[in-house]
Amino acid sequence: SNHPGGEYNIQKWAQGWNDAPGWYLDYPFNGVPERKIPKHPMSRWDNNKGEPNIVFVAKLGNSIAYRDLPSNLKTDSIAEHFGATAIQNEGAGTIVCGSYGE
Repeated sequence: SNHPGGEYNIQKWAQGWNDAPGWYLDYPFNGVPERKIPKHPMSRWDNNKGEPNIVFVAKLGNSIAYRDLPSNLKTDSIAEHFGATAIQNEGAGTIVCGSYGE
């Protein structure tokens, strides 16, 4: 994780927090003093936008094929969750020119 506060401080939201469902993130613009979370000004987005911090995958509501995901997202757990399976190329080869023998 590239989160400046460490991996735990962004991944913990996958399990939820105080009765909120998992994957819920309330962006702490003003911070949360009682939980010792500092202010998160919007300049963080401007200063850290783009790769490697934020990688565009698809728009909300769109579909994307597993094969089209960035390599770092093609993990075993992602494949298992979405039911992706590996397909082995068992053919004799691939024709790259339309004329045989060239």
